[in-house]
Amino acid sequence: MGVHDDTIPAELEKSCAQEQIHLLGTIQSYGFLMAVDVASRCIVQVSAGIVRHWPGLQDAAVLLSQPLSDWVAATAGPDAPDLAALPATHPAAMPWRPRFEQTGPVQAQQIAQWECLGHRVGGVAVLEWLPLNGSVDELLRQNQVFAYFGEVIARLRRAEGLEAFFRECVKVMQGISGFDRVMIYRFLPDGSGEIVAEHTAPEYQQKYLGLRFPASDVPSQARRLYLTNKLRVLADVEASMDALLPPALPNGEALDQSHCLLRGLSPVHLVYLRNMGVRATLTLSIVFDGKLWGLIACHHHHPGRLRSRSGKACASCRSCWRKSPTCASSPCRAWRRSSIA
Repeated sequence: MGVHDDTIPAELEKSCAQEQIHLLGTIQSYGFLMAVDVASRCIVQVSAGIVRHWPGLQDAAVLLSQPLSDWVAATAGPDAPDLAALPATHPAAMPWRPRFEQTGPVQAQQIAQWECLGHRVGGVAVLEWLPLNGSVDELLRQNQVFAYFGEVIARLRRAEGLEAFFRECVKVMQGISGFDRVMIYRFLPDGSGEIVAEHTAPEYQQKYLGLRFPASDVPSQARRLYLTNKLRVLADVEASMDALLPPALPNGEALDQSHCLLRGLSPVHLVYLRNMGVRATLTLSIVFDGKLWGLIACHHHHPGRLRSRSGKACASCRSCWRKSPTCASSPCRAWRRSSIA
C-alpha cells in the first residue's frame, strides 16, 4: 500500500490546521455575492469582483446600504425578492435576476446568463450569483448524459459487491461531471485516507488507486464543513479570490460562509492542488449515520465549473449510497463502522 506525500511547508500546514476556513471573507471570482440584512432589506456586503460581471458598474460600494429591490427583481415581473422564502441552510435556486438595467442599457441575454442561489445565515440573506453560460460541446455532452440518467441510477443500484459498486460509482460520476479524474476517498480510523476507487477520462491513467494520505491532508475543520456543505466546487486553482466589502457585517462579525458554493479557498489547499497538477475540483461528501465516511473527489486539469443541473445529478448519485442494496447490507454496515470508528 503506497503513501502519497505532496510536501507543504510546515508553517503553512500548521496555519491550515488553525484556519477558520468558513470565515475567510473571500469568494471565487467567477461569480459574485450580495449579503442582505433581512430586517431592513438593504445590501450590507458585496464581493469586490462584482464590477467585472455587472455591466456598467464602476464601484462595488455603490450597492452598500441600498434596498435590494433596486438591484434584484423577480424573474417574472418587477416584484421584489421574497427573502423569507430563502432556506436557512443549503442554498436554493431562486427565480430572481440582477437588475443590470440600473447601470445602463442591457440585453436580455446578459440577464439570462446568471443564476441566483440563496440562503439565510441568521438575520442575513446570502445571494450567490453563478454564470450559466457553457460551451456548446459541453451542453451537448450533458444532454446525452441526462437522456440516460434513469438507466445510470438503476445501474448503480444493481451493482453487486462493494468493489463493483465503487467502480460503477466513479465511472458514473466521471461521465456526469466531465472531470478528468474521479476518486472515492475513504477515511480510516486513524484519520488518514485511502483511495478505494478511481476512474479517468480516456486520455489519463489511474495513479492514485490504493494510495493512502495523511490525516493532515483534510484537517478537522474541513471535515466539519464537509458534513455541513456536501457539495464543494473549485472552478480554477489559479484564479484570484474576490474579497467581501466591507470585510465585516454591520454587527462586526465575519460572514459565515459554511453553505456558500462560491466560498474562497485556503491558500494551503491551493498549494496542495497545484502540487498535484490539478486546476479544478468537485468534491461530494459521503455521510453515513451522521459521520463523514469519505469523499467523492473529482479533479480536472483545466478550469471547470459545474452547472446546477449537473450538481443535482451528482447529488442523486451520492444518494445511491444510502439506497443501494449493496450499501444497505449487513457486511457493508459493519465495514462502514470499522472505517469511521
